[in-house]
Amino acid sequence: MEVITKVLDELIDIPPNHFVFDIETTGLNSNYCKVILIGILFNQDNKTVIKQYFANTEDDEKELLLSFINDIKNYKNHITFNGLTFDIPFLKIFPLAPWGIATILPISVVAIFSLSKNDDIDILKLIRPFKEKLSLSDCKLKTIEKYLGIYREDTISGKESIDLYKEYSVSQDIDLKEKILLHNYEDIYYLGIIFKIKDILKGKLNVLCI
Repeated sequence: MEVITKVLDELIDIPPNHFVFDIETTGLNSNYCKVILIGILFNQDNKTVIKQYFANTEDDEKELLLSFINDIKNYKNHITFNGLTFDIPFLKIFPLAPWGIATILPISVVAIFSLSKNDDIDILKLIRPFKEKLSLSDCKLKTIEKYLGIYREDTISGKESIDLYKEYSVSQDIDLKEKILLHNYEDIYYLGIIFKIKDILKGKLNVLCI
């Protein structure tokens, strides 16, 4: 398992005690598929930090998850995109996973790991009701980014990321790994940036409470 950390030159404006996160998996079924990458973004000492936990093999999943838990345990709220439907439910399976995380971690840590939907700000859920008013063709993350004038280097989709990891697990090709990491990196980086869409919705649509 590898942890890649980058301290940004800019400070991304997210609320105190919040972190952004996004997961990459080997598939959509949490009963059979594994987490192979988690990216988080948070502010610390007036700087924005991005960390990525990458599983070089599927066997690294346990170590990856434990590192993730350790780093997010002091944060209260999280910001996701479709996290209420995918990321959070997917991660909740793991206290009961075959390698027995519940038996090797204190109950308090397991509770933190079972991320609460009540503590999540899901950008997709915020935007979906205003899709027509914003003249969005769809509510995909990249569509919203383009609406805000954001054009990323990453060109692959989440589905393609799954396929690339399958190739990587056989070949260990560094170029494939970099494509997967870039996709996840830009997901969390731009999710931190587009958090400001809450203010845009308030101003443009005169929404009193989002």
